[in-house]
Amino acid sequence: MSDEATLLKKQANIDALTENQVYADPIKKLQEEMLKEFKAMRDQLAQQIDKAAQAAGSGGGAAEGGVSQKAFNDLQAENKKLKYRIVHLKAALDEQDGGYQA
Repeated sequence: MSDEATLLKKQANIDALTENQVYADPIKKLQEEMLKEFKAMRDQLAQQIDKAAQAAGSGGGAAEGGVSQKAFNDLQAENKKLKYRIVHLKAALDEQDGGYQA
């Protein structure tokens, strides 16, 4: 083989390596794969947030989510009771500890 043919073959090998993205550092490849996965997850989350915002904006969040109005009202009442209990438990702890410190 001539020098020119050898040089072209070596250049073709370098091009093939560049296209295949052979990494000297395997961590770099892993980081790039994780970045792609995170971007896909971010896009999915953004879509879900948009759908939730649209459902909340239309005022039909409970019905559109597949939850009956009665079940929604029951959960809202239970949530209200639990919040009431939390307020009083925190107050009792404040009295016991001499004040709440976050």
